Amino acid sequence: MKKSTDEEEAPAAEGFRERVRRIAHELLESRRLEVFGQLRFEVVDIEDLALIKGNRIYISMKAKDFPDGVLKYIIAHELAHLAVKRHTKRFWETVGMIYPGYKEHMEEMKRLLNKE
Repeated sequence: MKKSTDEEEAPAAEGFRERVRRIAHELLESRRLEVFGQLRFEVVDIEDLALIKGNRIYISMKAKDFPDGVLKYIIAHELAHLAVKRHTKRFWETVGMIYPGYKEHMEEMKRLLNKE
């Protein structure tokens, strides 16, 4: 996993990093999920759209062109993994608690991924 630091991608990566932080802040400000410790978000070049390790959430540069609603779903999905590790019924309930409109944007993400 490498941080996106290529000179040509640097402005795009910084803009995307700010979008990720803004959306994460919106979700966390809703107080629907309590996070213990410092939570960090990093924009990186990885195969998956996102992954979580401890209190670090890594978001792939592949998601930079996705609409805010889809990005919000991706972040809510990873935040839910802080509370529930596996994709159980409780996990999806947690995603819905964090981001009530997630289903529409999850479907939109699937459509976007199928276009690639």
